[in-house]
Amino acid sequence: MITVNVKKLFNGTISLRDFIIRKCVERGIPLKVIHGNQYMILSPTELVVKRFQLTNRVFKSKFGGRNYQLFDYQWNPLTKDENSM
Repeated sequence: MITVNVKKLFNGTISLRDFIIRKCVERGIPLKVIHGNQYMILSPTELVVKRFQLTNRVFKSKFGGRNYQLFDYQWNPLTKDENSM
């Protein structure tokens, strides 16, 4: 499982870089997204099916000069009941 910390929510959505999504989907592993003290887990299938884009803009990383796009997901953190499963 790959873990990513997200600092910002925008209208109940989180933005994740495309290369992280591709890595999880290609390897068939889930992605754990943490925001504050809450988290959600997205399966490789959910990473493909539930994504949408608020912008098609291509960004350039400040470090390494890598180009990337942002994929957006509705923020649905796990509840205490789901955590105990």
